[in-house]
Amino acid sequence: MASWRAGPGGPFACGRRRDGRHRRPAARSGAPWCPRWWEHLEAVARLHALWLAWQELTDPRAGAVGPSVWHRDHLAPAMSELRDPAGPFAGCKEGSHRAKSTPAVEPY
Repeated sequence: MASWRAGPGGPFACGRRRDGRHRRPAARSGAPWCPRWWEHLEAVARLHALWLAWQELTDPRAGAVGPSVWHRDHLAPAMSELRDPAGPFAGCKEGSHRAKSTPAVEPY
């Protein structure tokens, strides 16, 4: 099972699916993925939320359709947000990371 940098392994964290097969995000034009995804706070928050939902929906009490619900209601929307050209990986290219600059804040 893959491991997060500082936490439990998620079903798709670091490109390794829970069933042991590798799944690398496709290099599609306009759908970025950052090789240093853990340095993007929004990505970490969304992936952590996916992990929490996965834990709840794969509990035996969740029923047999839990994983299907997770894919439909959690994974697909999260991946759409993460892979959006204006999303957290905007500016990152295949094989390269570009840190987002912190917005300037005027003193109060």
